[in-house]
Amino acid sequence: MSGDLLLDRPVSPEEVYASAAASVRSRTVELIGEIHASLASAELGVVLENDGEYQTGRATAITAAVEYGLKAIEQGGEWGPIPPALAEQVRRAARAGVRMGIVLRLYLAGHRRFMEFVRDEIRRDNADREAVLEHVGEKARSLLDHMVVSVEHEYEEEQTLLACAPARRRERLARRLLGEDLNAEELAELGYEVHFSSHLALIAFGSAGQEVARCLESANQFRVLSVAGDDGTVWVWIGGKDRVSIQAVKHLLAVSGCEKTPLAIGDPAGGLDGWRQTHQEARAAALIARHEQQGFTRCADVLPIVGALQDESLVRMYERTYLLPLNRLHKRGQPARKSLLAYFKHGRSASCAGEAIKVTPRTIQNHLNEARKVLEAPLNMTALELALRLEELGYVTEVGGARRHER
Repeated sequence: MSGDLLLDRPVSPEEVYASAAASVRSRTVELIGEIHASLASAELGVVLENDGEYQTGRATAITAAVEYGLKAIEQGGEWGPIPPALAEQVRRAARAGVRMGIVLRLYLAGHRRFMEFVRDEIRRDNADREAVLEHVGEKARSLLDHMVVSVEHEYEEEQTLLACAPARRRERLARRLLGEDLNAEELAELGYEVHFSSHLALIAFGSAGQEVARCLESANQFRVLSVAGDDGTVWVWIGGKDRVSIQAVKHLLAVSGCEKTPLAIGDPAGGLDGWRQTHQEARAAALIARHEQQGFTRCADVLPIVGALQDESLVRMYERTYLLPLNRLHKRGQPARKSLLAYFKHGRSASCAGEAIKVTPRTIQNHLNEARKVLEAPLNMTALELALRLEELGYVTEVGGARRHER
C-alpha cells in the first residue's frame, strides 16, 4: 500500500478498499495456512478429522472464502451469493451431523483470523492507517452478517432435504418394486412387509392424500406404506397377516374424519404379486376417482369405464354412437343428458331420478323416449350409461372428440 494514499491527497473509498485488498492478496497462501491452523487447533468437538472428503472440502472452502472476502473488501462490499465450494462444505457438514452451532463457530474462527491478518497487514505497511481500518472494519462486519445468514440458509436447506430423504428413498424403492424384485436390504429399507397375506392399495389426491396416510398410520391396525405418486397423488398400501377389507378401511377413515376424501381403491390381494396387483387396480380406478367429489371408487365397480379408457378408439365409438346424436335434441341435449344420468345413478328409477333433479317422473320418461328416437343404433342402456359417464368425467369433450388421458 503506498504511503501517501491518505496523507497527501483525498482518496476515494474504492482506492482504500483496493489498496487494502492488494496488500493482503500478495500473502494469500500464508493467510490460508494460518486459517487452516486456527481451525485445526480449535477445540470445537468436530469428529471429522479422519474424513478425507470433509478435509478436502474444507481446504477448498477456505480458499474460496478467502478470495470471496478479499473481493468484498476490494469492491467495497459488493458481493453476491457465497462461493459454491463454501456452500457445499456447509451442506456436507449438515449431512455429516455437525451441529449448526459448530459450523458457525468454525466459520467465525476462520473469519476472525482473516480479519486479524488483514489488520496486521494494513498496520505493517503504514503506521497511520486508522481511516483504512475503519473503512475495512465496517465492510468486514457487513460481510460477516451476510456470510452468517448464507451459511445458516445453506445448512437449513440441507437439513430440509435430509428430512425428506427417507421418504424419497422409499418412493424410489416402491416404484422399482412394482416392476422388479428388490434385495433383502432394500426391502428392509422400504419398511413394509410385501409378503403379507393381504394388501390393499389406495390412491389419494393432493394434500388430502397425506392426511389419509396419517389417519391410517395412526390407527395402528395395519402396516402402512405411503409414497408420493404421480401428478400430486399419494400411493398407499395397507397390509397385514389377516385379510384387509375395504369395509375396515372405510371404518378407520370414518373414525378419523377422512371418509369423504376421494379415493381410488383396488381389491385385497396377498403376497408380492398381490401388492402389485391391488396397486394397478387402484391406478385404474384413479382415472375415475380424480373426477369424483368424495368417497371410494373401487376398480371392480367401474370396470366398464376403465376398460373403455384403455382404448381411445372405443371412447370415440361411444361418443359417435350415443353422445353426438343427443346433440340434436333441445338445447343440444343438455336437459336429456341430466335426466338420463340421474336415471342411471338412481337405479333406473324415474321417480327417484325426478326427485333428485327436481323434475317429474314423466319428464325423465320423456327424455328417455327422445333419446331412443335420435340414437342411430338400438338403445343399449348399459352402453348409453357408459357413454354419459365418460362425458361426465371429461373424457369426451363437449364439442366431440376423445380427450387423452394418463393410463
